[in-house]
Amino acid sequence: MKPSRYPKPHHLIAATAMAGLLSSPFAPMAWADDPEEPEGPIPGTLVEEFAPAGFNDEVFSIKVDAEGRIVAGGWFTQAGGQPRGGVARLTSEGELDDTFTANTTGGPVVDLSVAENGDILLGGAFTQAAGAARSRLARVDDEGNLVESFDPAGPLDDRVTGIREMADGSVVVSGWFSLIGGDFKVAAAKFGPDGTLDTTFAGGGANNVISAVEVLPDGRVLFGGAFTSFNGQPRNRLVMVDGETGAPVNDFNIGTGFSGPVTAVLPLPDGRILVGGNFMFFNGVERARLALLNADGSLAATFNPGAGPNGAVNALAVDSGGRFLVGGAFNEYNGTPVNRLVRLLPNGTLDETFETGEGASGTINSIVYLPEEQIALVAGSFTFFAGQSRARLAAVHAGGEAVGTEGRFPSWLAENFTSAELANGQISGPAADPDGDGVPNLLEYAFGGDPKAPGTAPLPTLSTTESGGQKFLQISFARVGEANDIEYHVQASEDLANWETIWNSAGQPMAPGDGVMTQTVTDDVAADGSRFLRVAVVYTGEVIEPPPPPEGYTDWAGQFFSGDELNDPAVSGPNADPDGDGVRNLMEYALGGDPQVPNTAMKPVVTTEAGEGGDFLNIHFPRMRDAAGIVYKVQASANLASWETIWSSADHPYTSTESMEMESVPDVEPVSAASPRFLRLIVETAD
Repeated sequence: MKPSRYPKPHHLIAATAMAGLLSSPFAPMAWADDPEEPEGPIPGTLVEEFAPAGFNDEVFSIKVDAEGRIVAGGWFTQAGGQPRGGVARLTSEGELDDTFTANTTGGPVVDLSVAENGDILLGGAFTQAAGAARSRLARVDDEGNLVESFDPAGPLDDRVTGIREMADGSVVVSGWFSLIGGDFKVAAAKFGPDGTLDTTFAGGGANNVISAVEVLPDGRVLFGGAFTSFNGQPRNRLVMVDGETGAPVNDFNIGTGFSGPVTAVLPLPDGRILVGGNFMFFNGVERARLALLNADGSLAATFNPGAGPNGAVNALAVDSGGRFLVGGAFNEYNGTPVNRLVRLLPNGTLDETFETGEGASGTINSIVYLPEEQIALVAGSFTFFAGQSRARLAAVHAGGEAVGTEGRFPSWLAENFTSAELANGQISGPAADPDGDGVPNLLEYAFGGDPKAPGTAPLPTLSTTESGGQKFLQISFARVGEANDIEYHVQASEDLANWETIWNSAGQPMAPGDGVMTQTVTDDVAADGSRFLRVAVVYTGEVIEPPPPPEGYTDWAGQFFSGDELNDPAVSGPNADPDGDGVRNLMEYALGGDPQVPNTAMKPVVTTEAGEGGDFLNIHFPRMRDAAGIVYKVQASANLASWETIWSSADHPYTSTESMEMESVPDVEPVSAASPRFLRLIVETAD
């Protein structure tokens, strides 16, 4: 799809409390001229100018510190031809950093982590670190000197496979161990900032090895491995625990879990979790070595790797476009030949634009994605990558676009809809509303909703605030950090016809990792009379072609009813009401509703506004550009018995280029307690 733009916004309108709430989710769309196609290196190809100092044996883990330096841990004894036992640091250009020497002996460094203060936490099978006795766990400073204040109590009887620092400075580890000093701790443990063992954490731990550990933003901890129980509770190869106690979190429910070992866990910014390993099923559903879980532990059905990789997955990362980088011991993905590194679309499909050529000659154990550089660092046992010599560390191009310019909306659609649904614009199009809650897909995306679960998008809310003795409207709404291809505009109006933008998000950008925030914008004009605020969502990303508009009622009905229903006028006829919401099909057609889903048509709203000679009723209603073959009429009455037509669309041609516009029609006579007035909207077929 070519990059383009919806210059016309989707709207949600919130009015003053006096005028009630007016929702207008069916917004217009149009396209601007296409900008030039972005240029850049081919994703997946080797970054040839990055020819790092190589290693003489396998690298298990790499991390990048705040200064862009690369810290590596593994089996090696040399880096760049210089002695380096198990741990080394390179500059961002790949040169060996001579200022850092923290050699380990007795076994490899299996995992490492850069602490908040720049220290480096080491875990593995070593017995010495930085010249001092340290059994499989150590902390060194920025120069590689031992941090003596972190002195883990008691030796661990076997290797550490994962190590992470928590927000309070504690350190949580995973591994093959079962004893720490004299304490029985199987595969999971937590140490205080000084290395003191937390003897209460996780009870007895797991019943088998743990290969991966990750700390979530809320302090909870994920462990993945080969275990089938944790702290005495059944947990098949993945468990989420409380960060304080280590007790399993019961509202994270994976059912029967994984059928084989979990070796890699990747928490995502939206709370979901990508899991890799050597399993074939998750909770009884086929998922070959890769599975995407929702935040509650259930399977995310929108991600399906098919036959997946044909070997173990060791490493996972996510790029700024929401695509997944996967590394391991495989040479096929879903039947396609690949060599140990792939990039996947958010739905699990192989990204065929990611071209690694001959790929890695050996296993990939670790991946670090660098968003500003748009590259991925990969490390493992390989000695060649894409046919060029790269001794266990290489960099590949992993994007090519500047950060945040790749639109997230198409990826979001792929995460939420099946292939068949993506091909049907009536279900997955930006203006479609598959859950029938009146919020189209683009607004579900903009406000953090689920397009298949009604009422999950938090809609804008209106309030008032006082300043200088005057009241001002405020509108609050959700903003999504990952929604990098939309702009939020707050607009104000006094008549629902003329709108002025008073704020837009272009000047207050969010980053993909910012999650969801609540934005509050205050009007700049006091609410002395009729005053309205709305949020307009402007899509700036790739063109997603909308379905062709219906040509008249018959075509419109064909989009909503089956063949049998179309032959039954009691279901699909203009006067039928199949969803039982009191709005007949012809009116659903006129007001942009779904005849099969109750209460999706935007019903008219009547307000009272001051005018010359008194107060006048005004009726506001949506008018659809493509509603051919009908006439909208506004009628007035003083007694609900006799009605007079005061406005007809036959006399007011539709001139807007938008697919929907709000009509506001005032009464011709004032209203008072002594002289009641009533307005109504009727829709008739044109002669």
